[in-house]
Amino acid sequence: MIRKLAEILLVTPAAPVPDVPTWLQYASPVVSLLALGLAVLSLYLQRRDKHPRLKIRHKTAMVPSLPSPDDPRAQFHVANPGEQTITVSAVHLVLKGGRRIPVTGGWMIDTEGKLGFITLPCKLTSGESVSFLTDLRQLAKVLESMGYYPKAKFKIEVTDATDKTYTKRTKINTKEWGE
Repeated sequence: MIRKLAEILLVTPAAPVPDVPTWLQYASPVVSLLALGLAVLSLYLQRRDKHPRLKIRHKTAMVPSLPSPDDPRAQFHVANPGEQTITVSAVHLVLKGGRRIPVTGGWMIDTEGKLGFITLPCKLTSGESVSFLTDLRQLAKVLESMGYYPKAKFKIEVTDATDKTYTKRTKINTKEWGE
């Protein structure tokens, strides 16, 4: 019986192995590279949140709770989206040619929307933000007297306690607001 089985096995041709499609040969390495890319992206996003960073915005605002509610304000908004507490030590408006106008303090709107007066330095914990407000017409007149007409392009520069600077480019129409 074993002999017959051996003859059958030796005589019977083996079924041909089907060819693997060429796209299937490359599927495994492609999936591996995609997984590696996602892992690197995930690590980058986790690591980025641990480094100190600030987001800066500029806009024109009308604040009804100020002493003169009808005056437009230049609002410089500084937010801390990272995990570390950051001490904001200085805020400057840096004009072309290197001229710097310090923002020493001013009206402040905190995260709850409360209005108060703030002086620098101030601490921003994770998720906190602060808005520095200044009279837009007065700022436009000062910029216009310095020769920035009809538009003043400048950078808002925020310096933290470790002397790291964060900047945002913006502009003010001195022709419109300086009159």
